[in-house]
Amino acid sequence: MTVLLVVGEGRLGPALMAAGGEGAELLWAPAQAVADRREAQRLRPAWAAAAGARGTADWREALEEADAVAVDLAGERDWRTREAVAEAALARGRAVLVDAPASDRPQGYARLLEVRAKGGGRLWSVRPVRRSLAAQAGERALGAGAAGRVLALYGALRLPAGGAGASLEQSWADLVDAALALAGPQAALVRLGAWEVRDEGGFEAVQAVGRLTGGEVATLEVAHCLTAGSGEEREALFEVTGEEGIVRVRPDAARVEVAGARRRRVSWREDPIAAAWEAFLSGADEGQAEAEADRRVIAALAMLRRARATGDAQPAEG
Repeated sequence: MTVLLVVGEGRLGPALMAAGGEGAELLWAPAQAVADRREAQRLRPAWAAAAGARGTADWREALEEADAVAVDLAGERDWRTREAVAEAALARGRAVLVDAPASDRPQGYARLLEVRAKGGGRLWSVRPVRRSLAAQAGERALGAGAAGRVLALYGALRLPAGGAGASLEQSWADLVDAALALAGPQAALVRLGAWEVRDEGGFEAVQAVGRLTGGEVATLEVAHCLTAGSGEEREALFEVTGEEGIVRVRPDAARVEVAGARRRRVSWREDPIAAAWEAFLSGADEGQAEAEADRRVIAALAMLRRARATGDAQPAEG
């Protein structure tokens, strides 16, 4: 039986419950070590307690008995703990599941890949928007020329007000990961301007406008704006405008309209995070294409930070 250690309180643990978690003995550890195992048991998140996951005081010690590690730190604003856990696990040859990207710094990401190669571990990243069925279908359609030469890209990710769950930067990474994939395998941001909006009611948003490698205009927005009354946990929308048409992707639509001799609506619900868990437990491992996608997202994160800090549009380097 696989011993799976989950570190932190993010969005991956509940997905494990949704996926079933069969064939795994579950351990849980907080991101910061606590006094003893009794304290760790008390601090376990609801999903871990319901699953009977054993609490451990220090993830470093728990690594010795774990076969695989889920770095469940999407809500952390600082990526350093995520890097530290992933690096320690990969160095011991463990399989690691982590929210993409595993690091928010080029040098940190390069080091993780080096450690992975030396230690013989396995890395699989959760990409909850890009790996949705709708985004994958849109990527295939655009790759086949459905819109012709791409001129502009729009992407929006709307989340519950108050900022619970993934951090704003993690949500931005989720959005950019999917948006760049839709724009094309070589697409990357080369210039970006961004501004932030906040209010006391829990509304928080980052809006950005930039250009991609081929000169295409990109308009992107992450907003914590959904109220409890909306009944939605996430709304994602992408529109890719080309010379010959528009491809519109709505990963969270309850139904998909299928056009043909007879128009019909097909029920549509999925959970890409749970699917990522299942793939991870089945042995999924990332390749060079995923590494290149992560590098583009990491570069976009750096541009976003500089643009928010200065109020000016920022180039890819500098």
